[in-house]
Amino acid sequence: MPVDPALRWERVLPFVLVLTGLLAYVNSFEGEFVFDDNIYIVESKSIRQLLPLSRHLDGRRPTVHLSFALNYAFSGERVTSYHIFNLAVHVAASLALFGVVRGALRLPSLGGREGSAAAGPAFAVALLWQLHPLNTQAVTYIVQRTESMMGLFFLLTFYCVIRGAGSGRAAIWHVLTVVCCTLGMLTKEVMIAAPPLVLLFDRTFISGSFRTALRKHLGLYLGLAATLALMAALLVGGEVTEETTAGFGEVAAEVAPEDVVRLASWRVYLMSQTHVVCHYLYLSVWPAWPDSLVFDYWWKAAESLREIWHYAIVIVLLAAASIWGALWRRQWWGFAGAWFFVVLAPTSTILPILDIAVEHRMYLPVIAIVVLVVFGIGMLLHRFVPEHRRVAACVIAVVFASGVLGAATYRRNAEYRTEVSLWQTVIDRNPDNPRAHHTLGLALYHRWGQRPGVMLRAIEAYDHAIRLRPEVSAGFNDRGAALFTLAEWFERTDWTSFDECFGEGQCDIPVAKFVLAHAGTPTPPLTEPTYDKTRPVLIDELLKRAESDLEASIRARDTALARFNLGRIRLKEDRIDDAVAQFRLAIEKKPDHLGALQAMAEAMLTLERPDDAADYCRRIVGLAPQKPEPYVQTGDLLIKAGAPDEGVAQYRTAVERSRGNPIFVLHLANALDRTDHTSQAIAAYRGVIKSEHVLARYEALCKLSMLLASHPESRHRDGHQALLLAQQAREMLEPAPSFVHDCLAAAAAETGNFEVAQREGRIAIERLGKSEDAQEKREELRKRLEGYAENRPYRRPVSVDGEHQ
Repeated sequence: MPVDPALRWERVLPFVLVLTGLLAYVNSFEGEFVFDDNIYIVESKSIRQLLPLSRHLDGRRPTVHLSFALNYAFSGERVTSYHIFNLAVHVAASLALFGVVRGALRLPSLGGREGSAAAGPAFAVALLWQLHPLNTQAVTYIVQRTESMMGLFFLLTFYCVIRGAGSGRAAIWHVLTVVCCTLGMLTKEVMIAAPPLVLLFDRTFISGSFRTALRKHLGLYLGLAATLALMAALLVGGEVTEETTAGFGEVAAEVAPEDVVRLASWRVYLMSQTHVVCHYLYLSVWPAWPDSLVFDYWWKAAESLREIWHYAIVIVLLAAASIWGALWRRQWWGFAGAWFFVVLAPTSTILPILDIAVEHRMYLPVIAIVVLVVFGIGMLLHRFVPEHRRVAACVIAVVFASGVLGAATYRRNAEYRTEVSLWQTVIDRNPDNPRAHHTLGLALYHRWGQRPGVMLRAIEAYDHAIRLRPEVSAGFNDRGAALFTLAEWFERTDWTSFDECFGEGQCDIPVAKFVLAHAGTPTPPLTEPTYDKTRPVLIDELLKRAESDLEASIRARDTALARFNLGRIRLKEDRIDDAVAQFRLAIEKKPDHLGALQAMAEAMLTLERPDDAADYCRRIVGLAPQKPEPYVQTGDLLIKAGAPDEGVAQYRTAVERSRGNPIFVLHLANALDRTDHTSQAIAAYRGVIKSEHVLARYEALCKLSMLLASHPESRHRDGHQALLLAQQAREMLEPAPSFVHDCLAAAAAETGNFEVAQREGRIAIERLGKSEDAQEKREELRKRLEGYAENRPYRRPVSVDGEHQ
């Protein structure tokens, strides 16, 4: 039996929605975790264990919590699976919207359309909503799956209601309606808008009156009322977990808008929302995307009615028209208006929320705008375009609009690629936002990668934040930490290392200018004598500025982080007792502060109290950190404190936490070598060498080469293999650094080729820098070179704490 071409076309439309969603969001898959993603995913302990599933039922949003746990079980902290999940939810929501609009158009009260007459407009609405750039925050910002998941359940609730209308299996569809509504209630509080909208839709387009709707579908509304009772129970008794309010306001809570924090009156919030909602309407229809979209608005609260009266008039008129159209005229456009205002009501009326304006709140309300635009344009085409050209005109209009929206969404997703790029767009579009400057500084600080120019940018961002909000302690603390980190970089960077980083053709101009400014000669070029003369003065000034910032931070708000950072400076100044006092205060304020506990362990080692150092290490282990780095640091401290077996166990835990990351396998290999588990160390090094991690492989080649060339025990030595490994390392990096030539020299000597050993040994000495550490290393290499001249291969000694020299 031949298939109706119209029916075949209708069946293709859902696949088109899947394809367009993928094309518009494909560039979001490699984006980073940004802002609150770091708290609710990267730093969250509660999502690390999937089973039992009941452990995810605490809190107000258990479905979201469970989804994060599923993602983590699948891919850990690899971000791609989280983005794929978010996009899958959004595409599923667009398919549900397609079903809702198509089903609604088939109702007798809305024209009883069939076939393409219902599927065409439904597809246009679903497509344009799916591609609208205003939705990117709910899709690409990972923690805002709270909004998109709730939106999916919201739309499925309506889909089931419409399918149940006139169906012989209405009871089944009504049960599914309650199930979807329940899942929505377990996802986000905005779902409370669904039951009243379902009742309004039923009264307006299905049953004809509220009384008839309640009488005919009593079981349905009792079920929906039960979901509202569930939400009330969650709001009253649900534990406030870290996922409960995911999205905004948890990171750097101190730098939240003071205008919001101080809100005590619902009137102020409501007045502010009149302007905000008008802005939402502007973003919904004006094609200035993505340049008009802002990740963090830092919206100022309205001070008086005089500021917002014109916005209030617009909102009152639109709300009145919606009420009139929905309740009295029973028109589709009236219900669309009611949808817009009712869905926004929980977040945009009288209940003050930390941030006055955020774009993800428009995820569902923008559907109303799209519906009004699509059907409004359809009515115009019906009136002014000849019948034989209407289909072509509609197709052209939809293709053009979807192209504009899809391109804008694609561009907006690119802005989410890194946290730095995202916050830079916020500053470009709202330069007076102190939280944006502060968070940009944090993003740069955590990504500086030993590049002082990046750290200077972070300090500049903190400067802007402090200038805009000088009373906030977080800005002083974070700037102090950045200044201290920069001081440490200059301390270990002699002229040779500096020139290698910023030599001719690759000079980091901001860094050079920074050094020259402190030299009192701000005119290039920067020379070795100028740098060597300026460096100690620069380090001293950076430490003083850092100390001043941290003391200012403590005066504004005494936090564990500020105490910890101040302790680090005291330790740098060799004021060990003062440093210990600061670390103790940090631990008193935050007993699980890993940095302070590690610093205390190091301080105890400095004070020659290894038992106390080991105790602090065990406290760290007892906290069971989720990231692998603390186990590496704790393992190192335990080995130094005389507990090598415990230390190696921590390195093994780091490998487990990192899921076998070659960098942490390399750390384990180093630890095994230090603690004389040589055979295991060799096996671990070989495993890293087989990996595709270039940096880890490079270091493993060097480490294993030196081990095989110079181990005191002959059973572990293999000079020819050591030489081969060192040659592979040299091929990976040209010109090879001093250590590679040192490995080549030791390996050549082990094979008996002392002429090559002397040549490589001399190159190793030539390629050392001029720092104090380099001077000590130079003397060590000279002694080895003397041995090669006397035909003696190098044998490495072992230090007191097990660190091979």
